[in-house]
Amino acid sequence: MTTEYLYEFLILARIKNYTKASAHLFISQPVLSRHIMEMEKELGVLLFVRDTHSLNLTPAGTYLSEHAGEFLNDCDSACQMIRAKGLSTDSTIRIICAPELAYSNHIQIFFRHFKERYPDVPIDFVVRPDGLPSGLLETCDILFSPCEYTDIPSSCEKTLLSSHLPYVFLSPGHPLVGKPSITLQDLSDETFIMPFTDEYFGPYAQFLLLVQMHSHGRTVIRKVPNLSTAIFLVSAGEGISIVPRYVQYMVSQNTFLRPLSGNPGRFNEYIYLNRTEKNGAAVLFYKELVSSVKSV
Repeated sequence: MTTEYLYEFLILARIKNYTKASAHLFISQPVLSRHIMEMEKELGVLLFVRDTHSLNLTPAGTYLSEHAGEFLNDCDSACQMIRAKGLSTDSTIRIICAPELAYSNHIQIFFRHFKERYPDVPIDFVVRPDGLPSGLLETCDILFSPCEYTDIPSSCEKTLLSSHLPYVFLSPGHPLVGKPSITLQDLSDETFIMPFTDEYFGPYAQFLLLVQMHSHGRTVIRKVPNLSTAIFLVSAGEGISIVPRYVQYMVSQNTFLRPLSGNPGRFNEYIYLNRTEKNGAAVLFYKELVSSVKSV
């Protein structure tokens, strides 16, 4: 039995509701149910009595909930000391992040939880609005990027954290606002405002190629240096852009996002680890984040 399962049990024992407990734990309800059933199978007893209206502890569950908290605290403290051994508090985890990925819900949640678990490990988190060339890996420990770099050093690792459909970003009054979804054919005569088109392995450059291919040269392409500039120009009615869904947290309420349909490609979230002999804390950060995403 893992301490994570025991912690999940204690939360469920207090809340007595799978939906609310899973939301509190930032995991799905089926995952929480599976973990509790695995605990019950390992212990050989039922921990909860379930019916359609309530969830209550069995005598065994009550006993466990009354005695496990202190054990879990001791165990967690010991685990943190073991994990932190050799992780110098003078060695900061240097993280660089693309602006849109800084709004990723699971990245924000994990960052907060990591700081709670390892309060003595300093983190320098920097959002870079002006693009993320692969050379930045040499200046940081962790890199969050929508780009899939092909020229990373052998000491680096990468993992795809998430992948989601692109959206068309529209200004107020644009004729396409009334459509629930948009295809590339709908965009043939538009002016496209595209950031980061010089990042050849990034999503914006790939969408630029798709737009040019489908429009047969009828679109006007306006390249801008960063996402903030693209957002401003679209909001001002200067054109449209293809963006990830996280842009919804970066824009004003009078602009519109519509899904781009027809299998046009995807926006990805990659995490890169620049592994060195001295950044054990960064390795821990990377491994725990990747593990948390895969378990959901």
